[in-house]
Amino acid sequence: MSTLDHMGIQRWRLRRPQKPIEQFPNSGEILETVPRGSVEENSASAIDNMDWERLREFVCQSAQCVSCAQSSPILGEGNIEADWVFLIDAPSVRDIEQQELLTGRGGLLFNGILAALGLQREDVYLTSAIKCPPNGNSTRAADCEKVIHRQISLIQPRIVVAFGEFAAQSVIKANEALGVLRGQPQQCFINKLPIIPTHSLSEVLREPVLKAELWHDLKKANALLSP
Repeated sequence: MSTLDHMGIQRWRLRRPQKPIEQFPNSGEILETVPRGSVEENSASAIDNMDWERLREFVCQSAQCVSCAQSSPILGEGNIEADWVFLIDAPSVRDIEQQELLTGRGGLLFNGILAALGLQREDVYLTSAIKCPPNGNSTRAADCEKVIHRQISLIQPRIVVAFGEFAAQSVIKANEALGVLRGQPQQCFINKLPIIPTHSLSEVLREPVLKAELWHDLKKANALLSP
């Protein structure tokens, strides 16, 4: 079973979850009772024109799916004028509780990566392809994808590092496995921005042998930004 199956995240091509995360109920009734914003303000077609304030309201206040209704989604954090954007698959339940992305061991690894690159969290922008812990109902996954594209358009970074297969597929708009995506130059399909796909931090923590490949990818990203 892949990392995405454990997380309850479907691949970009399918957009249908195969295994729900049990912390959240999968109930159609919740969707019916969630208050909605106006069609004009919360339509996915309007995301491309949203500024940061409207985008944050759309993600954090409009409760677009069951997971959002049961948690407090995180839009992202860090410098909105950063050269570097780091993208993970989705926040963990612990992340949601602390309202901070990459907490726990993953956060320690991420902080170490930044230090090795001469960066700190306030120097970069960190966000996720899905804004709340995924469960059996991911009907708003397409909207989450539009949100990350809008975030990238607003930030105009010089490079995006995607931790994990789903995160990479979300910005490259590709169905290939991570091993294939890592083996060739990639660009964000919305603005031709360089994308560096690499292993998810949780995968690296489970299989430390992957640290060498992770660092190889990060050195490639750093080289692209070098004068």
